[in-house]
Amino acid sequence: MRSKVRNVLGEMLTIHTPKIPMTKTRKTLVRLFLTGLASVPPLLGLTVQAQSSITNGLVAYWNFDAQDFKDSVGTFDGTQNGSNPIAFVAGKPGFGQAIQLDGVDQFVEITGRDATYDPDQLAFEAGSISVAGWFTVGTFDKSWQALIAKGEGNNWRVHRNGANSTMAYAGGIGEGPNDGPDVTDGNWHHFVAVSDANAVSFGTAIYIDGVQTSVNATAPALATNAKNMKIGDNPDATGRYWNGKVDDLAIWTRVLTEAEISTLYAAGAGKEIKSFFGPPVFGIGPPSGSTAGFTIAVFDAPPVVADTNTIVLNFNGAPVTPTSVTKANGITTIAYNVPNPPLASRSTNTTSLTIKDTTGAVHSSDGSFVVPAYATLPPSLAVTGVDTTKPGFRVKPYQVASGQPNTIGWTEEELLGVHGTNIANLTQTIDGKPIGADGYFIITNVINWDEVSLTQSDGNFRDANGYPEIEIPGMPAGAAAGDTTDYDNSAAEVLTFVQFPTGGVIYTMGVNSDDGFRVSAGQNSKDAFQSLTLGSFEGGRGAFDTTFKIYVPTAGIYPVRLLWEDGGSGANCEWFTVQPDKTKILLNDPSPTNTTGIKAFYSGPATTTPAYVVSFSHSLGGGTLRLADGSTQVTVGSVKLYLNGAAVPTTGGKTNGVTTANYSLATPLPSGSTVALIVVYNDNTSATITNGTTFVAETFTGVTKDVLRGINGYIRGKTAGFTPDAGGHSGTPGDYAIDSTSKGGTWVDIQDVSFINPAAANDTLSMAMWIKKYDIAAGSAFWAADASGARVFQAHVPWNDDNIYFDTAGGATAGTQRISDTYQLAPLCLHEETGPEKHLHRR
Repeated sequence: MRSKVRNVLGEMLTIHTPKIPMTKTRKTLVRLFLTGLASVPPLLGLTVQAQSSITNGLVAYWNFDAQDFKDSVGTFDGTQNGSNPIAFVAGKPGFGQAIQLDGVDQFVEITGRDATYDPDQLAFEAGSISVAGWFTVGTFDKSWQALIAKGEGNNWRVHRNGANSTMAYAGGIGEGPNDGPDVTDGNWHHFVAVSDANAVSFGTAIYIDGVQTSVNATAPALATNAKNMKIGDNPDATGRYWNGKVDDLAIWTRVLTEAEISTLYAAGAGKEIKSFFGPPVFGIGPPSGSTAGFTIAVFDAPPVVADTNTIVLNFNGAPVTPTSVTKANGITTIAYNVPNPPLASRSTNTTSLTIKDTTGAVHSSDGSFVVPAYATLPPSLAVTGVDTTKPGFRVKPYQVASGQPNTIGWTEEELLGVHGTNIANLTQTIDGKPIGADGYFIITNVINWDEVSLTQSDGNFRDANGYPEIEIPGMPAGAAAGDTTDYDNSAAEVLTFVQFPTGGVIYTMGVNSDDGFRVSAGQNSKDAFQSLTLGSFEGGRGAFDTTFKIYVPTAGIYPVRLLWEDGGSGANCEWFTVQPDKTKILLNDPSPTNTTGIKAFYSGPATTTPAYVVSFSHSLGGGTLRLADGSTQVTVGSVKLYLNGAAVPTTGGKTNGVTTANYSLATPLPSGSTVALIVVYNDNTSATITNGTTFVAETFTGVTKDVLRGINGYIRGKTAGFTPDAGGHSGTPGDYAIDSTSKGGTWVDIQDVSFINPAAANDTLSMAMWIKKYDIAAGSAFWAADASGARVFQAHVPWNDDNIYFDTAGGATAGTQRISDTYQLAPLCLHEETGPEKHLHRR
């Protein structure tokens, strides 16, 4: 353990207390974690809800009370499947009937009531949803058993959390932490799974018995898959049959509020959704907005119906005339399309509707909507001179031995050799050609890459549906081990010229990737500050879709760049567009039936790339900016950095054409503040170049000091951090502790670790603490990492398998880097390393 505890910004140590989702193994965290937990009471109290509130946005409801599988509010009827008929049994006390699924092969497949049914009506593409119901667990006998599911990837599913005794939800993004309660007690449990496309308070979460769990903060992006939703199985991963009872399932096209969730749970007594139904009430729905305008629905309550001759409509405070007014099945739909679309990306727009019914009564409703996000491709970026007889891509593969943390900045650095020698297989021939002298392969097919050497088939375009998987360029490298490690820490840069045939429209593009990616355009699409990001995902994940919208005012051919990376475990990448009918088509799909897909070409005008910003990263303690030489070269010693207009001293230098500028902060920037960063440097032409961006400073909720040296620790995460007075282990007044709550996610971030580096250098270090656990969840008590992110000194106290693990020397290999013990024997532990020896002390 001779390496010092540090990161790329200088010497630091972080103490952290989250619960850590481990949906993909070997994803490295670069912090040290300390645990302190407290329970959170469930949502209690019953709030009376009017029909217009809790049933607003309700699109499907299966209560099984008529002993059938019909939808009580829509037309999403189901068909039972299985060797034996599904049994109807008594539901939760006070409810009607429920279904009992045997876990062998029974499930309900939603097949619809009539010819208007479309499976993707329940996909809620790019939207928000809530799914609720009651369930019991008979037996958890297989991983990821599905309670109700539309599918994998960017589709949604409520299921068992892996092989654990808890529940999880993925809806347009992966599952959050495994921090829910044990549901295997045989009792009835209530769930509400939520995807919020706008990520107002969170991206996704699942409430179990009124308590919010498994929160993923990232905004979801729900997608279609043309598959029937299932109750008791997963249409994309069949055979995950539910074993237990299911009742009162419902789906909304909106985010339920916590008050509504509390109402449905009713302190455990439960309240059937049908109890909120009453006589039809005349009403006006909220506006449903898009980039082109909006629609508002008016609901009749016969014999009271809408008088469409009395409509008064306002948009953003100005009177407008509806583009169309249609009526069907008692619903009047009022549509307005703006004259010069699209509306501004992410803009908030207001609506106001007044309408009379046939009795002369006046009804009014004010509303608002947020326009979906999109990027605008400036016409100035269009190029001429592209050889449209040469479809394809230029691809530069790169792989290093270790360290890929699934970030875009690190990947950009990887391609420049900052993180090690390229070990990718560059001796391959692809499409009959070897790699070019410029380090790029010419790919004349599509981007539909997978781990072909491992016979993997991921994503939307697979061997099974007529799209042969293509080996990832440069893979597998060297002496292949024959497993996923052959593809770890890999990256690829894809350069092409994309032809957008029609101007004035919004295109939807998508990338299915494992792990991250960025699609960009610009005069220099590599420049982290000046290039235009069209779409991206940063982080580790399995094969998931990320779709994004691009407004192209002017038809033409534009230079576009795709950056892809894989940290570990699986690896794949698909690049496609989504048509208005939701069909996904790979760029350059050669199928004869492809008449609407986008084309891309590898041969076009050469571009000069002056020196540019490669990456910028920051933390509480400082930041690192890297510049790369291009057609011009950065002058050594000329780089100056400014934060909010004030110059900050820098350290660093230049290696192999990459200039590094590090800065340190004596005290953090104001929590959550927007910071202007300017970089100024000279190049070999004597030009002075200014570049810049803004970023949001790290947030923290308070400060705690080391009592021996007065070293600051910054409390970060979801809570204020401290317990009430006397909440420490002694229970005496004045004794406080750090409280991470049962949800996890609060930690102490220590920037100045000069005190600990001598211990690391001497290979002798001890860590002692008091911990009060509220559950046995997957999390770390402390975690120290070196500059590469490898765990130097880390412990799980315990992990969710009831074992305490103590890791050193960069990893978790038993015998050389890891020792362990069962937690029942160790209520108090001291982790110690002296030279090659490691110890767990307990009492």
